[in-house]
Amino acid sequence: MKNFALIFLLILPFFTFSQNEKKMELTSKISSVVVFLNAAEITRSEKIQFSSGRTRLIFRGLSPNLVYKSIRVNAKSGVSILSISSKKDYLSDIAENPRVKQLRDSLEILEDRNIALISEKEAYATEKELLKTNISIGGENKGVVVTELKEAAEFYRTRVLDINKKVAGINKETKSITLKTSRLIQELKELNAELIYIRSEVEVLVSTEKSLSSEINIKYLISDAGWAPHYELRTNEVGQEIELIYRAKVYNNSKINWSNTKIKLSTGDPNLSAVQPRLKPWYVNQGTTTYNSQVSNLNIANNSFQWSGTEGNDISQQQAISYNEFQPGSTAVSSEYQEVEVSELSVEFEIKSLYTIPSDNKPYLVDVAEHKLPATFKHYAVPKMGKDAYLLARISGWSDINLIEGPANIYFSGSYIGQSYIHTRNVRDTLDISLGRDKKVMVTRTKLKKFSSNQFFGSKQEETFAYQMVVKNNHKKAITIDVFDQLPISQHDDIKVKAIETTDAVLIEDTQKLKWTLVLEPNQSKDIRLTYSIKHPKTVKIQKTRKRNVQMRKF
Repeated sequence: MKNFALIFLLILPFFTFSQNEKKMELTSKISSVVVFLNAAEITRSEKIQFSSGRTRLIFRGLSPNLVYKSIRVNAKSGVSILSISSKKDYLSDIAENPRVKQLRDSLEILEDRNIALISEKEAYATEKELLKTNISIGGENKGVVVTELKEAAEFYRTRVLDINKKVAGINKETKSITLKTSRLIQELKELNAELIYIRSEVEVLVSTEKSLSSEINIKYLISDAGWAPHYELRTNEVGQEIELIYRAKVYNNSKINWSNTKIKLSTGDPNLSAVQPRLKPWYVNQGTTTYNSQVSNLNIANNSFQWSGTEGNDISQQQAISYNEFQPGSTAVSSEYQEVEVSELSVEFEIKSLYTIPSDNKPYLVDVAEHKLPATFKHYAVPKMGKDAYLLARISGWSDINLIEGPANIYFSGSYIGQSYIHTRNVRDTLDISLGRDKKVMVTRTKLKKFSSNQFFGSKQEETFAYQMVVKNNHKKAITIDVFDQLPISQHDDIKVKAIETTDAVLIEDTQKLKWTLVLEPNQSKDIRLTYSIKHPKTVKIQKTRKRNVQMRKF
């Protein structure tokens, strides 16, 4: 009896404590979101009226993707945080939107009907098997009256025919149910409806010495959210400033909608620890800044000309989404990730407007900033590969606006030109962006038969090729254009290539590429001549022109 009294006295303080501890279940709202490139930090705020003593705050309905180690809670002076714990909640009911509930109810009705059809089909199969088993109506030594046989045959035929019709109808309806079920499931996927409802729950034990009112802030990281840059570059005329519209594609797959929420974008690393950073060796290597044109196979690197030797456009496949539209049918975000370079010093962008980002794993455009940037313009052309000239804008001042590598939609004179890609991996004072084909600059390349020849000298054969290129400027302003061509390169000692006329072109020795830089006044045109010869043994066949491979339909 004494031992029992002692135990009672020991547990009495804990029992009294549990009786005095208050519990509050909170349905807090998201007040702000910091979106990182591959995560997001959620801040929830709740104003609470505390009475003196201990209070257990339970934050329900949080994202199942919550990173538990990242939870931070703070309150004003007078409120002491004693402990923080978290767990998964599998039992709370989901508050479905009406459309999802309607689809689920329809699926349940179809499932019930499908079960009924299966049972009905099995019953008909059993009956048909029973008919087959009992088809003999006479014994082995006993005959059957003709009228009885006729009636039996009529019965079996009619009943089997009826069963077959019923089964055919069941099969047809089952097929229809399967199709409808598939469509409903697809629609639920489009609405990102959850098959299993899971949420996170955080409990915070606080203590106050007196009654007071305080705002509690809880912050935590979630996975499966992030953003990527998406730009627009606009200009109306050659010589004008470039308007750069900085936007972000933000996606949210946290299972919790961000409704009318303040958003901040960050390039920082949300997983950095509290340990002080340490510098690592920084190696400086030689690099080449290469501009990949979206519309040609030209590469302009360090003001020199490079030829990739391949056909096709280097166009990002990301699809553009209409500005600030939150439509469920917008293009789904890709589950693939790409690696980009960002500055070690993280950058944050305060978004002025409030945004709604549904938890549907789809990208939504968010306005970040707009900039007017000075630019110089230059044209490029490769007449042997096409009659088009390409306009290149060299933008300065871009390094001060914290750009991240990403796709850019290009607009020139109010027309959509195409999609390019902003590369920031190598530091340069200017950023080169292709503005696409310029139809006001005409370029032609014609073979001059009069000056081309094919001669034989003993065992040798010498072929001469002569071309005329004409470049015309139909703009109302003067332009500068770089025109490129090339001389063939011999890889055999008995094949000799000789440049005869190049009209003052700059020759790049190692690649035998030719570059002409022309300044054309409005409506002015200029001619360029290129003549070269190839001397080789008569018995050797050489490839006189470059060719490319394309696919076409075979009939």
